[in-house]
Amino acid sequence: MENEDPVEYWITNITYLNGKKYRANILVQDLQLLIRPGQSYDLLNKKHFSYTLDQINKSAESGSLYKKRDKIKIRKVAPKVIVVPGVYLVDMPNFVKPLRSQVEIIEPKYEELEISAEEMIDEITNEEE
Repeated sequence: MENEDPVEYWITNITYLNGKKYRANILVQDLQLLIRPGQSYDLLNKKHFSYTLDQINKSAESGSLYKKRDKIKIRKVAPKVIVVPGVYLVDMPNFVKPLRSQVEIIEPKYEELEISAEEMIDEITNEEE
């Protein structure tokens, strides 16, 4: 088997884990990269960075990544997003709203109730007499 080049090379600033007092931006000087607290970057992502694997390995062995290894976590797999438990508002709820009503509404017609106003007045006056 041949040694395959890694597709991802993630670094994460872990100073935010020590509390608010110890949060710090980390500057990786040899790669010219500023990492904010809690941020993760894929250094081999060609869309955002143009680092070679040799540059990254040299920095990890004896450069800025090595010197700041207590503040920067290096991993080959993307970090998982941690969701803090709580109540959240959802833009798209999971239930499906039907387009039409599931209940058929029937409006019965009663001929006895179809009386004009004049006929009603005649019936009321005839009952009084």
